[in-house]
Amino acid sequence: MSDLNACQQLHKRATSGGVLTAEEKAQLEAWYAEVDAAEDARLRANAKALPDLAAIEAEIKVASAEVATLNQRLNAQHAEIEILRQQNAALKQRLAQKTTKQPA
Repeated sequence: MSDLNACQQLHKRATSGGVLTAEEKAQLEAWYAEVDAAEDARLRANAKALPDLAAIEAEIKVASAEVATLNQRLNAQHAEIEILRQQNAALKQRLAQKTTKQPA
């Protein structure tokens, strides 16, 4: 194909209502085809570089299940901690009662 600048000038003339000769039209159409082919090649290359969405969705499901399991464990630990706090408070109260009941 011809010079890029020349093709761009032909494009500018054609899109601004200028008249092109048959040879110029053919040259412009050939340039359009080259540009389209190059763009198509870039798009195909980029599409191949994109990650597999099904694989990502599967990873998200696995991670979500792990988060749910960890959340259950965390809730169970919070419940155990609350029981221990209550037992600790009860023991402190019993100790305080024993301390106040003993003669000095």
